[in-house]
Amino acid sequence: MNFETDTTRVDKIHTPYLCWYVERNEENTGWIRYQFLGEKCGLKLLAHLHDRYGDNGDTIVKMIAHNCGYDFRTGIFKHLIKVKTIEKGKSLMCGEGRFYNFTKDFVDLRFTDSFAIIPVGLKKFKDMFNLPVKKEILPYSLYTTKNIKKQFIEVNTCLAQVKPKDHKEYLKNCKNWNCILTENGKEYIDILTYSSKYCEMDCITLGEGYEKFRKIIFEITKENPLDIDDFISLASIADTYLKKEGCYDECYELGGIVRCFIQRCLVGGRTMLNNNKKYTSIRDKNSYQKLNKHRKNLKNKNYRTTYGKVADYDAVSLYPSAMTRLNGYLKGKPKVIEEKNRNTIINKDNIEDWIKADGYYIKAKVIKVGIKRDFPLLSYINNDGIRIISKEVIGKKRIET
Repeated sequence: MNFETDTTRVDKIHTPYLCWYVERNEENTGWIRYQFLGEKCGLKLLAHLHDRYGDNGDTIVKMIAHNCGYDFRTGIFKHLIKVKTIEKGKSLMCGEGRFYNFTKDFVDLRFTDSFAIIPVGLKKFKDMFNLPVKKEILPYSLYTTKNIKKQFIEVNTCLAQVKPKDHKEYLKNCKNWNCILTENGKEYIDILTYSSKYCEMDCITLGEGYEKFRKIIFEITKENPLDIDDFISLASIADTYLKKEGCYDECYELGGIVRCFIQRCLVGGRTMLNNNKKYTSIRDKNSYQKLNKHRKNLKNKNYRTTYGKVADYDAVSLYPSAMTRLNGYLKGKPKVIEEKNRNTIINKDNIEDWIKADGYYIKAKVIKVGIKRDFPLLSYINNDGIRIISKEVIGKKRIET
């Protein structure tokens, strides 16, 4: 089943006010839908599941949410016992827990973050899976604790939180979903009903997208079929597929010091502006001139202002693009470079000895940088253990592959 929780936010505290879950009917022709309201909506959902599936542990209910960590922590986590989770940074990859509802019976729950398996926003499911999804127009800033309690908000107040280009579509949604109420000549919008409809739509969009992706993976791996329900991330699906296809034959898994050393060759993605400096981009020319004049008096000269747009260059599909450049994975056990050769400098006299190897991992000291780029490709780890992306790396030691 697919679920989602909506919350208000006051002083960084998220309070749930609405929860939905949907699941396929027995005929697999449509969706059964359930809604729960109020600050205890998460508890109400769990009590409902307990009434339907509660037993002595024979049934495990699988619950899927996009960005599951948020939905799990804001409305569900505090009501569970025997909680186990696998987390990556702030993200919840998967988890499990047990819920009692003041009886000896209980319901076991297993949580999956669909974003870890399909790492795109729900709004992209429409084009990705050819789904009939409406454009999302939900003014989140409107949903304060005060407004949630009022429920009916004047139309003009609502429109003030919506982009002007979306006013027509927003009002059309309100009308189609019977969210508009007229009283004493004034029109009000039932923001709770509107939010509930979007929450319901998100659950169905997630469910249909997840089902289509599951079917796609079945088709791709039909000779050695993989079920995405058995995995917690897209990377784990790809890794298992490569193993089954024989891509790692004669390769070895590494551990201990060797793995730790080679792991240091990996450098993650980064986001930066030109020359790795801070910039403020301003569209209005007059504001730019005033701010730039003020900026000249600041001591921090690294903080710059620019006039106009910032060009965003983003690389995608890096894993498959890297794989196409590989001649294959390194086979066999790694061989340690002998002590007597560790200080040998690679030069034209011994280059042949080095290139005989299919690959190597070494710690090297940078003595020269050929091209100093505006977007540096080189980096090093400073004394605080922080990776510094910079073109000023001469004299620094790096782990190279």
